[in-house]
Amino acid sequence: TLVASNGARRELAEGEDQATVVAAFAVEHGEDKGPVPEEVTMRQAQLALLQYGLIGAVEEAIASLPSPQREAAEIEWKRGAVVRRDAPLIATLMPALGLTEEQIDDLFRLAATL
Repeated sequence: TLVASNGARRELAEGEDQATVVAAFAVEHGEDKGPVPEEVTMRQAQLALLQYGLIGAVEEAIASLPSPQREAAEIEWKRGAVVRRDAPLIATLMPALGLTEEQIDDLFRLAATL
């Protein structure tokens, strides 16, 4: 059983990767967040967004961008190998998703564990 300082608890399920679950739990509950990764793979980023329930919102935000910014964002989203924390796409999508800088950092920390 994992227990955060705020009292949140999490049981490890059979077959779960303990290191991944512990790291994700720590990020979710503000425990020793650690450094923000400069980049994560697109796969990691999308899995983290999925856990936050934001995949659809990202796709909607990209679709709402004006041309040619929309097409450039679609290429990055669909064909990019990595996502850099300092990428212009992150800064563009952040307000559309209603996320703060700290929440984006948390997403990157979580993504790095996946």
